[in-house]
Amino acid sequence: MSTTSDSRPIVTVEMKDANIQCKRTVIHCGGKTRYIVLIQGALLLAIFMASIVCWNPAMIVLTDIKTSPIYDSSKNQTAEDFNNPSLPYRDRRIIYTPFQKSLNYAVLYVGALMGVVPLNMMLQKFGTHKVMIGISLICIITTALTPWAAVTNFYILLVVRLFQGTTLSNPFPVIGSITNSWSSLKESGVFVALLTGYLQISSIFTMPVSGIIAAQSKFFVNLK
Repeated sequence: MSTTSDSRPIVTVEMKDANIQCKRTVIHCGGKTRYIVLIQGALLLAIFMASIVCWNPAMIVLTDIKTSPIYDSSKNQTAEDFNNPSLPYRDRRIIYTPFQKSLNYAVLYVGALMGVVPLNMMLQKFGTHKVMIGISLICIITTALTPWAAVTNFYILLVVRLFQGTTLSNPFPVIGSITNSWSSLKESGVFVALLTGYLQISSIFTMPVSGIIAAQSKFFVNLK
């Protein structure tokens, strides 16, 4: 692949027909393929971060027994009443100690540190595409398991959060790979700036949306 004078990525295709040999230039997506990859990369990294950030408002609701649909202010209810295994997940509430809350966040970053070396070795051996597919699967599975783990067993939740933390291990090597493979020399700064903005992208979308969803739980309880 080469680059034209106006920085459009092109592919030179050699065509053979009998004794005629010619070459023609094929421009993909109007010469904007690199921008599509840029947007995809930024959104993927933002999704990884968003799957972790959305836990913050969820834990506020999870630890507040007043948000449970079975809460009744006229009854003398205790925290154990809301952690009965026979209750549906939506009704259950868990009271974490301050140490458990701190450990819940700390184990996430332990997982991120543990994944730095192996994931970077895998990037070099298998390439960015395959490794990011694997990390995406980890993100999907751990995010789906988090609600179940949160109300089932605290230690299971820690294990899930540990694996979820590995999705934060290699964002900057991936940013460097995308920039090196797809941007021209003049555009490398723009690529780095937009790709490193995944933190802001995830917060801009996730915090208000997850906050609204969490608030709806308390709103419907108040309507009862």
